[in-house]
Amino acid sequence: MANEKESNAMFWGFVLGAIGGAAFALLRTPRSGREIRGEITSQASRLTSRGQQTTSYTWQPPGSVQQQAADVAETVQQQAASATAAASDLQEEMASSVKAAQEQASDVVDAAGEAVDEVGQATDDLTGALKRDEALRRLARMAHARRRPGAESAVVFCDVDHFKGINDSRGHAVGDAILRETARRIRGATRDADLIARMGGDEFLVVLDGIHSIEEAVAIADKIRRAVEQPLTIGSDVLQIHLSAGVTLLQEGEQPDVVIARADEAMYRAKAGGRNAVAAAP
Repeated sequence: MANEKESNAMFWGFVLGAIGGAAFALLRTPRSGREIRGEITSQASRLTSRGQQTTSYTWQPPGSVQQQAADVAETVQQQAASATAAASDLQEEMASSVKAAQEQASDVVDAAGEAVDEVGQATDDLTGALKRDEALRRLARMAHARRRPGAESAVVFCDVDHFKGINDSRGHAVGDAILRETARRIRGATRDADLIARMGGDEFLVVLDGIHSIEEAVAIADKIRRAVEQPLTIGSDVLQIHLSAGVTLLQEGEQPDVVIARADEAMYRAKAGGRNAVAAAP
């Protein structure tokens, strides 16, 4: 009976609870124990009806309320400190990730710049074909590379017929246009894997990899010749350009200068036979 009287007694104090993770205080005005319990239950029901999670709630007599308030305050401070530390760690992690991404992007840009520089150093400014030195390096690697059974590499040495006369009579601008178009047509008549180089002046080198015979190489060289001789319009002029080509097979371990000299000799035989032709080295 005394307990019931105590629970129904009027008193001043605080009731602390945690509903949905939030601390609150009741009993700023005198209330009975039943009223306090009813209000807490009502608070929890309203939050639950709105889909919010309720954790726990407690009702304490005034004697223990102050200690609970201190405990709750300490807990809140600890949670705030933990949240602050977590936010700081996250900020540092994000800053580190951003820095790493920036460094990686910088590395990619540098690598791309180096690649562009290498391409620029290896290719001819006028035609986009490889330069002589780069062609010799690649040809040397091919001569020492392991080959598939039955696969051969061939060298085609090309020279534009009567180019000097055209360049002198029509000017260097027309001559440059002829060289650019010649390189483009050679590229269009060959495979992507084939090597095309400008060896100097009006001379071009084509290296055919993975062919099976000298006859196949001669057929590709003749395809190049026919592509180049198609009419070429420059300004108001329509020109027909011819080239002569010499073809030879690359021997295993052969020096680039040796195989090129043999293809060059075959090219001069084609010129001696009337130009606009293809000749093969024995």
